[in-house]
Amino acid sequence: MLGILARLAASTTNYGNAGGGGVPALTSAEVAGLLRGLSTAQLNYALAKYCGDGESFKSVQIHLMCQAGSYAARNEWQTERGKPRVMSLGALAAIESINPLLCFKCNSPAMLGIKHCSCDKPRLKMSQADKYRYINISNTSWCNVWRDRYEVLFNYCQVLDAEVGRVVCLNNRKGGYCDEFSG
Repeated sequence: MLGILARLAASTTNYGNAGGGGVPALTSAEVAGLLRGLSTAQLNYALAKYCGDGESFKSVQIHLMCQAGSYAARNEWQTERGKPRVMSLGALAAIESINPLLCFKCNSPAMLGIKHCSCDKPRLKMSQADKYRYINISNTSWCNVWRDRYEVLFNYCQVLDAEVGRVVCLNNRKGGYCDEFSG
């Protein structure tokens, strides 16, 4: 887990020091230092995406479902009662942002970071058809209404990811900014 997170900040002091099996080693204190300043949502996102943590993945999905509900209420999205489409949008945004290769048949957080699942249905990428089928709507409804709503949630995930990168880079530079984030 820690070696994967080290890739967020490739110049970490101990990154070049090989642990057992040539895996870069970070201490718990170094990891905590890299993640210092992240919100709970950002921390869960980092642990899910970069460390394959299943519980964090579930937390991100729940967070995105709540975000979807907030966006729906704030923007007065017309929805059908009893249809969890709005919540499905949030869960789908988390899936695509963290692991677009996650198999919908299994939909298991244990599959994070694995390219082929146990049902032997490898994904190359998430298609538009995958998305509207996951939400359980027609292609027309997806194109006319739900795709734009989904993009709002997916972009929120991209903001989480960018902030994780910025904070980790900032913490890795001991208070300085990385070139790609200074502007």
